[in-house]
Amino acid sequence: MRYEYAARGTHPAVSLTWYDGDKIPNEIHDVQIGDPKNHVSDGGNLFVGSKGMLLTNYDRYKLYPQDEFAKFEPPARLIPNSIGHHREC
Repeated sequence: MRYEYAARGTHPAVSLTWYDGDKIPNEIHDVQIGDPKNHVSDGGNLFVGSKGMLLTNYDRYKLYPQDEFAKFEPPARLIPNSIGHHREC
């Protein structure tokens, strides 16, 4: 899916491409996230931006290109862990 967000205030416009499940490009599809048994093809999401990609699977993630984000420090968590997206409905 492709999303376009207009600029607002001091924030610039944002274009977002979201790949999910079997829509993830082949070059990323078999990448492991965390546990060696956990592949993107098993239910991850790939977000593609103008400066890189974010590959996620619930609480695990990888940023690409990896050398560009080698020193990235994630922000402190502000939102409590989910009880599960099915139970939150």
